[in-house]
Amino acid sequence: MFEKKAQAAPARYSCLVVGHGAVGVAVAARLQICGLRPFFWGRSGPVLDSFQFQGWGRQTKLDPVTAPYTLMDQLKIVFVAVKAFQLNNAVSRVIALVPKGIPIVCLSNGNVEPLLRAFVQAYPDHLWRMGICRAGVSEVYPKCYGLKSTSGQVLWGNLVSSSALSARQQPVEMEEYIFSQDQEIFLGWKENILVEVRKKWLFNCIMNSLCAAYMFPSNGHLLENIKQVEAVHLEAYRLGAEMWGDWPVSFSVSDSYHELIKIICATSENENSMHRDVRLGRKTENQYLAQIATRYRGYPLLKNLSRLIDEKALESTPHGKPA
Repeated sequence: MFEKKAQAAPARYSCLVVGHGAVGVAVAARLQICGLRPFFWGRSGPVLDSFQFQGWGRQTKLDPVTAPYTLMDQLKIVFVAVKAFQLNNAVSRVIALVPKGIPIVCLSNGNVEPLLRAFVQAYPDHLWRMGICRAGVSEVYPKCYGLKSTSGQVLWGNLVSSSALSARQQPVEMEEYIFSQDQEIFLGWKENILVEVRKKWLFNCIMNSLCAAYMFPSNGHLLENIKQVEAVHLEAYRLGAEMWGDWPVSFSVSDSYHELIKIICATSENENSMHRDVRLGRKTENQYLAQIATRYRGYPLLKNLSRLIDEKALESTPHGKPA
């Protein structure tokens, strides 16, 4: 889609990455490979740690920048890679520092669509993008992350359908530069991203909720409980249709289930992220996944999973409240 340009990499341009977990570090590493200068922002402001990333046949070192506040004038794109329940606070911490008119790409899991729409209303002078990470990324050792597979990308696009796009909502020059340099290896633009985000919500709602509720360490354990997976899938598929309207014709309940099984098989050895959060006594993204069912009539399996996740989370923390 994007032809590689012969121009020199605009290294003077900075990219802000809010969140320095696995996805944030992966995005920053790829941006640095593309010739840009990423820097991180955390809960207390600029992050002054160094990070390593293993992927694409190389090890990338991400050193902290000096005078990070001065880089805001050169900022051309922002990525927000935090948990769903951290998204509102993360955006609030940096929005006043971000120049108007540049893309802000939100990569949080779960149903964060209402938050994104609220951002569009509150901060209309910024270019809001919704994105997803389809790549398996995990911690190798402290402050070092790596790809779990050779496939998978970070994709983003707009909240509106392609037929309604204005010039303002098309990829801007910096995004086109990133895509041309990356050559669709890891970073890409996706028309109708909303459909893909909702599909990922569906799969996460099933996989993460089951693994966290029943403490299955890896996604592969779901294959040993296939009847349960099938039943929860039916409920989650119906819940998605109730929230957003009918799924696309090309994404029937049968198509959806087969895609789910493919994902489980492809990630069978991966530790499930929500299981890890429960095991470590961390707050989960339950309220953006299965817990949504509690706002609707029916969906007994999803409601039970939500209850079990909250109970397990309380059991895993000594003070009775996940961190």
